[in-house]
Amino acid sequence: MLGARQWAWLEGQLRTPADLRIVVSTIQVLPQGHGWEHWALYPSELARLLAALRGGAPSSSGGQSGVVFLSGDRHVGALYKYRPENHTSTTAQWRPNQSVLPGGISQPEPAPPSPLASVYELTSSSLTHSFACTAELPCGLEPGPMRTAHPLVHENNWGELSVDWVGRTLALRLRAASEGGGGGRALGDALLEVEVGFDELGMVTRQRQRPGGGRSGIGA
Repeated sequence: MLGARQWAWLEGQLRTPADLRIVVSTIQVLPQGHGWEHWALYPSELARLLAALRGGAPSSSGGQSGVVFLSGDRHVGALYKYRPENHTSTTAQWRPNQSVLPGGISQPEPAPPSPLASVYELTSSSLTHSFACTAELPCGLEPGPMRTAHPLVHENNWGELSVDWVGRTLALRLRAASEGGGGGRALGDALLEVEVGFDELGMVTRQRQRPGGGRSGIGA
């Protein structure tokens, strides 16, 4: 997935203290239930990424940094969640000791030695050519232990992440990138939205006030 210089840069960045780490990947990181390109097809690389996140520098308060993945290249929008309480199970939310390769072949992978806190991934795709629902892939249907209750988004979309540092929450959203979608949507209408508390992400931060009401955000 990454070359030696890229790994050196990334692991160096993760040694820098941060309250929240936003990791952007061109392909999906958490999903395990489909045959499209994603990190689980490269189990040693995925294990190295997770180890780097676990071994990164602490937050400014000395606690764990929160982690959110932003990804794309699926031509559908989606939300995924890694749940730490199931990190050692081979049948529950995440199967860290097994990667499913194309054709249903399983490849052993060492189980992580310790869990991260909950980790979310927002996949924003595509701005112009999202996959429509089909008989083989009905709307919202995708197997996998990381899926949340939110259905897949088959309309053109963009992603949005906003952080409320004072309220200690972050919001993940997909918004309509085209007019006239399902139900006659307008450009920018919310297609998927979830609010996540810092505590769920394992973030221990100092109470603070930031300019602009203590909020910050990015779009993808």
